[in-house]
Amino acid sequence: MSDSDQRVSRPVVHAFVSLNLIGGGGLLIVVVTALASRTIKRWPSWYSFCVSWIISAISYSLLTLAGQQFRSTPSESLCMIQAAAIYSAPTLTASTTLALLVHILLRMCYARSADGSEASKGTKIFLLAVPYVVWLVILIGVILFSSANPTTVEKDPAGTYCHSQDPIWRQMSSLVVLIVATTAVLVQFALGYLMYKNTEIRLDNAKLFATAIRVISFGSIGFLTLTVALAYSTQSPHQEIFDLILSTFPIMALLTFGTQKDLLNAWAFWRRKRPPPETRSSYETLQTLDRA
Repeated sequence: MSDSDQRVSRPVVHAFVSLNLIGGGGLLIVVVTALASRTIKRWPSWYSFCVSWIISAISYSLLTLAGQQFRSTPSESLCMIQAAAIYSAPTLTASTTLALLVHILLRMCYARSADGSEASKGTKIFLLAVPYVVWLVILIGVILFSSANPTTVEKDPAGTYCHSQDPIWRQMSSLVVLIVATTAVLVQFALGYLMYKNTEIRLDNAKLFATAIRVISFGSIGFLTLTVALAYSTQSPHQEIFDLILSTFPIMALLTFGTQKDLLNAWAFWRRKRPPPETRSSYETLQTLDRA
């Protein structure tokens, strides 16, 4: 927004964008670390979860990344893309969280079987594909609608991002998030009950158990997601506090999944592997002599 527009709080906008970029950037580092390390093993649903939050962080930061955050009238095409992105991103992150929870629940169930069977390939593909199908449907739908009705897209009065004045997209996104988050809460209860009743799972599958605890801890944010979704569907314009709440989600995902022991060990190993700049030349000389 323009400097003369007193409705925009620059500190709030800066905090909103910064939290998104820190969370998204941190998760990108986590994903690259996991892919580059030979010792870190992760499920595809875990990568899907992390990527979804990176997409979400980018979606809410598009104006800043394009250098148009404080323009009173950002590019029309950019505004349309961001409006579509912010309505589709919550459905994506909620769905990938649910998919990861379901994957863990299935692994817990199969851990009890004697033959050591796992979920079928079709089930795994389904868990990976559905969140992104839902995301694409809403993303393309909003873009097509906004292209036909460009006057419905505007920059939010709070100055954080572009949105659509038509409430149908906000309500549709909120409804999908409500359904997915409610299902996720039920899956969490099932996971908690399964772990409580089966001590051998906790003892024989310590890594799986630890991952389940992390996902359940993060999934508890589903209750908060429900509240935010309801608030968005019933209030227009919404309060800035809801923007700040949303911007903390990537940070929470980063803290939950970026602090696992094998990731921290990988970073510590790479840090030890390379000597400080001031000693690097002598170190490399010694290495050369050793090889000789």
